Amino acid sequence: MTLFPGRALQDDGDRSQDFRAWRFNLGHGAVCDVDQIEYRVVNGVVRPVAVIELCGADMQSDEHPGGVRPGQDPSPAFFAACLDKVSPERLQGKLLRLLASRLEVPLILVMYIVGHLERGLWVSIDGKFFHDKDGKPHRWRPMTLEQYEGFLKKLTA
Repeated sequence: MTLFPGRALQDDGDRSQDFRAWRFNLGHGAVCDVDQIEYRVVNGVVRPVAVIELCGADMQSDEHPGGVRPGQDPSPAFFAACLDKVSPERLQGKLLRLLASRLEVPLILVMYIVGHLERGLWVSIDGKFFHDKDGKPHRWRPMTLEQYEGFLKKLTA
């Protein structure tokens, strides 16, 4: 990814793939790929506000026959798989939870449809439930991109 002040430009691929494959296969220690750490700069001091794990769901295609069907939201299986990534029973989940705990910030999961951000996304704050208008609890809250931007802006250090 090519960086410019204040923004990152789209690259054609993951340029760290070779290194990550090599490191993951060393056979000692552990490594965890952290998707995002959201932060604020307050009076010149960097302050983390969230650890964010991204979960991309592919659209249904020949390559991904079990993907999200056109016009539909991801199935419950996609959401369950995303929650499973950060389960305390999995090493990745333990490491992400430890990192969030040490930074004293929430662990946030974001589900989106790869290549279709205009469809919005779904957010889960680990360990919390959102309540709909009827008071029914849900682990995931659907958001437009504008709502997610507002959600991020409300995260404070």
